Amino acid sequence: MPTFQNVVDLTANGERSIKIILAKGFDFFEFKDEPEYSVYTSFPKGTSARYHFIEMITQGGHGIDRPMTNAEIIKVHSDLSNEKIDSLRAFYNDNVERRPFKFNLESTRPLTDQNVLEAVNNIENDFVKYFKTTRPIIEPSGITFENSINSGTAVTTDNILSGIRGSNQTDAKFVGNFVPPVANIGQYWLNTGSGRLFVYLSDGSTSGVTSAWVEI
Repeated sequence: MPTFQNVVDLTANGERSIKIILAKGFDFFEFKDEPEYSVYTSFPKGTSARYHFIEMITQGGHGIDRPMTNAEIIKVHSDLSNEKIDSLRAFYNDNVERRPFKFNLESTRPLTDQNVLEAVNNIENDFVKYFKTTRPIIEPSGITFENSINSGTAVTTDNILSGIRGSNQTDAKFVGNFVPPVANIGQYWLNTGSGRLFVYLSDGSTSGVTSAWVEI
């Protein structure tokens, strides 16, 4: 069970709810917005394409207090077509069990508990503050596949292990029997079925399959 850490200025209700969520075995980490959302450029200033698009399809926006239809979205965002919206909807739905929120925090295991989702929505500000403070994005350091290739350094087992150790990532971000449907380079997955630990790495190439889960 993840341990609660004190964070300044959490409300009493937020702290209580976060402790309950952690006690249920859920943990969350910050991640970089997926590049798929970059097809949408007319999002409001001060937010992100991902945040506003997911907000529109899950909660609503622009004076509409329910999930918006494609036609309603196109009316206020002319750079989005039916095809683009359908593609982004499908992408969101494919990853919704790990990344259900408009803000960029992902669950370490499939998030299907409706009570947890409702609790998060009720304490959104506290939730974001807590997990972005205690589980920020960690950029891997050391030698990885990608910077080895770019620098001309030979990619060896020792180099890769050095890169993994240099990441300072001590917790597996994904835990479960199934391959995570989406991940960022340098994240870890503990396969509870086999008891094996994997790291998501890229070979740095610009064509074909460039990333994969590699057993440590």
